[in-house]
Amino acid sequence: MAMGLPDEATLRELLGGVYSGSGQLERALAGLRSLGLQQGSVGSQMGDCDLDLLREDRCGFPEVVYGPGKPADLVVRILQRQAEYGQDSLVTRVSGEQRDAVLGAIPGAIWKQTEENSNKRSN
Repeated sequence: MAMGLPDEATLRELLGGVYSGSGQLERALAGLRSLGLQQGSVGSQMGDCDLDLLREDRCGFPEVVYGPGKPADLVVRILQRQAEYGQDSLVTRVSGEQRDAVLGAIPGAIWKQTEENSNKRSN
């Protein structure tokens, strides 16, 4: 199950205090950040990428990872973060190095070879 958006009661508590003047804006923002809503992205800022962990709630499917240009260790970290939030993962157009890193680090990971990557596969 995805972490998703905070429930209405949590939002009412955080925002109600700000609206009534009894709560501090910084405290409410800190509370929202702790729920996974971070400035600049909805989800997780991982330093070298922003991962949208709430896409599944909005669209019905988690963020799909486009493999080209990403170091293999970043792909692994993205998949690990998605797993922490109970999300399935899909990485497209992976290199041999990315494939090997994912299969070695993610229990239960499945590699599905397609005709396109079969023709380009050099390792």
